[in-house]
Amino acid sequence: MAARIFVSTDTINLRKVEEDDIRAVAKWISKKRYFGDFQPQYYVERTSFLGKLQRNKFSSFLIAETKNNQSFGVVYIYQTPKTNALSFDFRITDPDFRGKSLGAEIVKAATKHMFAQNREVQRVFIECDEKYAQMCRVLLKCGFESYKRVMLSRSREVKLHFRMTRERFDELISADKSIVVHQMTLQELDERPFSGLSRSPSDRIEQKL
Repeated sequence: MAARIFVSTDTINLRKVEEDDIRAVAKWISKKRYFGDFQPQYYVERTSFLGKLQRNKFSSFLIAETKNNQSFGVVYIYQTPKTNALSFDFRITDPDFRGKSLGAEIVKAATKHMFAQNREVQRVFIECDEKYAQMCRVLLKCGFESYKRVMLSRSREVKLHFRMTRERFDELISADKSIVVHQMTLQELDERPFSGLSRSPSDRIEQKL
């Protein structure tokens, strides 16, 4: 039986996570080239990412794949409590697929998936390290706006916070016919791994904006 596709573009699918995907992603990120050569940060981020895979704290966990079913990345989406907002993050976990404009495809597809599946969602958030200038440009190109710059006290890293409102989504992405959202049945929603809506979002996203 084919894996359930939630949203697709001309070049990628975002689909339901399958049992074997967890092992595949863990194998990908066991390679140092996933996080680069900066060893302390590599081990910290790898441990954090594996923890996200193993904890049931996400409203959605999706696999990004090419049209010929080659898996190359992951998307995780979580709910900001007591708000009508969602946050997401993603990784192109296979380094061989980087530098091919797939990040923009993931951002647009995930954004349409979040807004289209729930009319109550009014805002979508994502954050990015300031040092990743190319990714920040991708977010801006996809219609997100940067609204806050935060320096982390411990690491001194700078995070840029981006958001998109439903009004901006309706203006820029909603009518894009190259992004197709496949509606899910209630049964399919119940069967999703990590399907419970999260109550533990990023602690860096403010409740009131």
